[in-house]
Amino acid sequence: MKKTNIEVIAPENLQAVSFSPKRVLKLLLLAMFILLLGHVAAFTEDYVRHAYSRTAKNIIRLFDFNLENNVPTWFSLLILAFAAVLLFVIYIYKKRNHIKGAFYWLALGAIFVFLSIDESVQIHEEVARILRPKLSNDVSGLLYWAWVVPYGLFVIGGGIFFMRFILGLPKFTRNLFFVSGFMFVSGALGLEFIEGYFYKNYGLNHIYNRILYCIEELLEMGAVTLFIYALLDYMAANKIQISLTAE
Repeated sequence: MKKTNIEVIAPENLQAVSFSPKRVLKLLLLAMFILLLGHVAAFTEDYVRHAYSRTAKNIIRLFDFNLENNVPTWFSLLILAFAAVLLFVIYIYKKRNHIKGAFYWLALGAIFVFLSIDESVQIHEEVARILRPKLSNDVSGLLYWAWVVPYGLFVIGGGIFFMRFILGLPKFTRNLFFVSGFMFVSGALGLEFIEGYFYKNYGLNHIYNRILYCIEELLEMGAVTLFIYALLDYMAANKIQISLTAE
């Protein structure tokens, strides 16, 4: 099997670094697995044992998928930001070499910058707080997280805008874009409808909600991880290198 590597070219006084897209994929999947174990431990301490020791509280605070500003949140933020950097690298390469379609890579990079910021400061929660009172009917809670309305419209518009671009990508890259996109939208948007229903009718700590937001986070992390792999593989196939040079 042919091995593909992305190289980071450094000045002579720095050590050059190379890495394989598959190794990055395995590393990120391993990190996800460790985070899942942490979440299971947090769930056990909180929901099963009802533990209130300092250790239990720290495990819950650091690893519960449904809490903010903890290890899973930081991981999600970092991989979203990393995907944005890769997209900007591809854009710069396309732009400098006058290759058609560079703007789409820039637009995708901007979207991932927004997603990483949203992950950090929870913009969508503020959108829901403002929009929820303005909805005449939340459809039994399906629209309780009201941010799904504007974000859903944005997804539809973005899908239409990027469709031709994605269809023009190499088959392997195109398929990974579609799969990762479907996973991300299913988790970040699709499950929010169901979670809103259970939240309104049964409360946030209901077992169904706990299972759903675990699945949601795994889908989002998995989608971005797969997308990063697709980008690295695309860069390797097109010999797009990340260079660190001194002017």
